[in-house]
Amino acid sequence: MPPTDFLRQTAGSFQDPSIGFVQARWGHLDEGYSWFTRLQALFIDFHFLVEQAVRSASGYFVNFTGSAGVWRRAAIVDSGGWTANTLTEDLDLSYRAQLRGWRAAYLEDLVVPEELPVSIDAYRSQQSRWATGSFQCAFRLLGPVWRSRNRLATKIQATSTCSRTGWVR
Repeated sequence: MPPTDFLRQTAGSFQDPSIGFVQARWGHLDEGYSWFTRLQALFIDFHFLVEQAVRSASGYFVNFTGSAGVWRRAAIVDSGGWTANTLTEDLDLSYRAQLRGWRAAYLEDLVVPEELPVSIDAYRSQQSRWATGSFQCAFRLLGPVWRSRNRLATKIQATSTCSRTGWVR
């Protein structure tokens, strides 16, 4: 549920012509529902407040998380567009765009509330999709990542992020 001024808050990042997409931070609509949702929120907050912030500030690959963000159309087209080749087409496109030289802007202070899975079954289904999609992306993209002109640290980070399973891609 983006704030009413979400587009206004993200649009300024596109003044930099190298920005391909803008990613905002997830908030949690139902964090207080149970201990289970509080635990999920903790891990997702770590992902956004630490992992995404460090990646963005250090020039590493930032993964688009499928929501709470905006894309530059030229970046989508230049990167081959959205595809259904993986279950995580958001991760796939964000890596392909960054391999083409597009950068991500991460807006830590812009929070977009999202719903968390409240049942174990829903959570398990979500994690299964994310894990499968992450491995599909790894098989498709790690060759190009390692053949790219990115620095070694970026290649290692991209490999770690693209091929891991966990709470958030």
